[in-house]
Amino acid sequence: GDGGPEGAGGFRSNWDTRNVSAGSSASNTVTLPLTASGTYDFQVWWGDDTPPETITSMAQATHTYTVEGEYEISISGQIEGWSFGNTGDRLKILDVSNWGTFTTGSTSAWFYGCANLDCSATDTLTIGGSSSSMLSAFSGCTSLSAINTSDWNMGLISGLDSAFRNCSSLTTIDTSAWDTSNWTYVRHAFRSCSNLTSLEVAGWDMSNIYEASYFFSGCTSLSNIDVSGWTWSFTDPLRVNTLASFFYGCSSLQSSSGTTPFDISNWDMAGVKMMSSMFLGCTQLTEINTASWDMSEVTSISGMFMNCTAMTFLKVELWDVAKVTNANNFANGCTITTAPCGAWQTDSLLYSGRVFKACQSLQTAEVAGWNMTNVQYNYDMFMNCTSLTTIDTALWSLPLNENATNMFAGCISLVTLDTSNWGMASTTTAPGVFSGCSVLQFSSGITPFDVSGWDMSSCTTITSIFSGCVDLTELDVSTWGVSTSMLDTSGAFYRCTDVATIDVSSWTMTNVAAINSMFFGCTSLTSLGATGVTNWDTSSLTSMFRAFKECSILATIDVSGWDTADVTNMNDTFMSCLAVTTLDVSSWDTSSATTMDYLFGGCTVLQFSSGVTPFDVSSWDVSLVTGMDHMFSSCNALTELDVSLWTTTSLEDTQWMFYGLNVATLDVTNWDVSNVTDMQGMFYRTDITSINVSNWDTSSVVYMRQLFDECALLTSITWPASGSLDTSSAETLYKFFDSTTSLPSSVYATMQYWDISNATGVGALDNILTNTVNTMLSTEYNPILLAWEAYGTSNMVVNFGSAVATGAGATARTALLNRFWTITDNTPP
Repeated sequence: GDGGPEGAGGFRSNWDTRNVSAGSSASNTVTLPLTASGTYDFQVWWGDDTPPETITSMAQATHTYTVEGEYEISISGQIEGWSFGNTGDRLKILDVSNWGTFTTGSTSAWFYGCANLDCSATDTLTIGGSSSSMLSAFSGCTSLSAINTSDWNMGLISGLDSAFRNCSSLTTIDTSAWDTSNWTYVRHAFRSCSNLTSLEVAGWDMSNIYEASYFFSGCTSLSNIDVSGWTWSFTDPLRVNTLASFFYGCSSLQSSSGTTPFDISNWDMAGVKMMSSMFLGCTQLTEINTASWDMSEVTSISGMFMNCTAMTFLKVELWDVAKVTNANNFANGCTITTAPCGAWQTDSLLYSGRVFKACQSLQTAEVAGWNMTNVQYNYDMFMNCTSLTTIDTALWSLPLNENATNMFAGCISLVTLDTSNWGMASTTTAPGVFSGCSVLQFSSGITPFDVSGWDMSSCTTITSIFSGCVDLTELDVSTWGVSTSMLDTSGAFYRCTDVATIDVSSWTMTNVAAINSMFFGCTSLTSLGATGVTNWDTSSLTSMFRAFKECSILATIDVSGWDTADVTNMNDTFMSCLAVTTLDVSSWDTSSATTMDYLFGGCTVLQFSSGVTPFDVSSWDVSLVTGMDHMFSSCNALTELDVSLWTTTSLEDTQWMFYGLNVATLDVTNWDVSNVTDMQGMFYRTDITSINVSNWDTSSVVYMRQLFDECALLTSITWPASGSLDTSSAETLYKFFDSTTSLPSSVYATMQYWDISNATGVGALDNILTNTVNTMLSTEYNPILLAWEAYGTSNMVVNFGSAVATGAGATARTALLNRFWTITDNTPP
């Protein structure tokens, strides 16, 4: 009968019972998505051999098949009300081939979540019900490639919210004849229809709509759309009235594509409140004429033109933004050269973060007259505006600003900036404010760069605030009022290479946990104020990594009273402080320290005794320290160093630790080096005359190269009972004894005890005796060859000078040569 297998007028659809999902029926069952409020009186042919059923309620809408698979279901009669609602058998329906007597009723979410649905029907869908809505009607129908809507009676619809949202396979839809006069809300209507290339919407009546956020958002293939004739009427002040994210992510939309340019210049914006992210990510739009828009009711323009990377200018100079509170990310990432905002009245503005961030072509920002007194956040405001040379902020006052993070960071062309009136009393976070402003000058023209009047008493972090300001010659922060609120000053003055004085003597550092790189690279710094850092309360300090590194002409750093009980990271703290002759650290509590790499490395004039207090680390507790890499390297003026009582049980890395020391004695007899893996160059170029390593367990050491290289005054080494250090894990012993010109050959003879089984690194045994004076006797040389030959290693290069192998030693030598060793000595061919 009509609607059955032989009929043409029924509602027909194809299903696959096997497409089960959470909340669906079994794999041999179909449940029609009828609703409790629907009206039903129809016959259904389930597509198998069973007779048709009469359905009058939703409770009857389930059918179980004998065999799983695909079936065509045909319905004839009254069927009003249908809603998958992103649940049930939503994945089982594959196609609607005929609408027939199907009526939507007053339900919504008709096919919401039907990810496998396509629609081959060519007849007209009947829209009906007392309050018809297309809310989420086809939302999530990701397989829907086409649907015939040309004859649908859209005048009965009150809204289009999410109607075709995420229909990512939909390429076109005929909307030209739609009656849109009754619509009031169209949020997300075509959101993420990423393959939609065109829409005929020129004749749409938008006069009753008050919520249209995300309307075309994510339509990434839409290159052109004619909306020039649209009429809006946002007249009811009690409504939301929003166009937020309307074209968000329309990355193919062009200002001019084909015969019709993208034109919204005549849109009546009176009454609109929200325009946030309206054009965000429209990367091909080069211009939008918004000059005549009535913006008087708008409160948010956040992200409005963000990442419009082809946008070269904005027509916004006449905008009335008196009610705008949020301008975050307004033009972030645009290629505009000018920001014509000089006439803007910003009395209501609360948020201006990232407003012009990454506008790398921006040369002029007309913001001199902006009222910033109510602004709470202006983080990243001009960050990476790399072409900006000047900006007038002389009249700005920022009494309520809480966050100034990276405000001008990366403004590498900014020469002058007047910040003297900013105040900053409410600022709690100010990291990177001027970071990377590499040509910012103290005085460029009439007004110097002046932050002396800033009140930073509420600030918790100023990390990298002036980092990389290499052209600044003066910087007065002495009256900032840094208080117990401060937690982190890391990198604050990093590479302020031309500043001579940074007065921090009155700063309260009680709660500061990190001063990492605080003065790193301040190569012109000579003073830290009257008392410098002497009176700092460092009781909360946990890390001082690179704090004073490369302060190359700073002669005085008084840290004698510092509380370092909680400091774990001391790496590079005083590295390359080339002018420091005295450093009193004798009372430091280092019991929490775990790493001391380069701590005093490169302090070339640091002396054992300069004045009253000698340089003394003898009582330090280093029991938790794992790294001492280059700790005292190049401390050429040190003549004494007592580390004899150190507990080194945690130590793992001692490479180049004493490199270049002029001390005659280093007592490391009782050191525990059992966990050390790298001690290459540990005593390189020291002036030690003797050393006792008899208690050392070096079984874990992988890198031993240049251990005693260029120890020209070394005359004796006391080895462990085994006869030498344990080299069983060593991959390289390169230049181990190179240039040890005072050692007797008997010391070299101890190489017979070396285990070279793992010496496989590049140049593992190269130059171990290069530039040595003493010649080994054959009786000393032969045992070495015999021992090494037994390990079976190949492809080694060694130089034994004028030593001569004899007897069994010569035989072992030949065996090594046959394994591709290159041996330089005086043995006859």
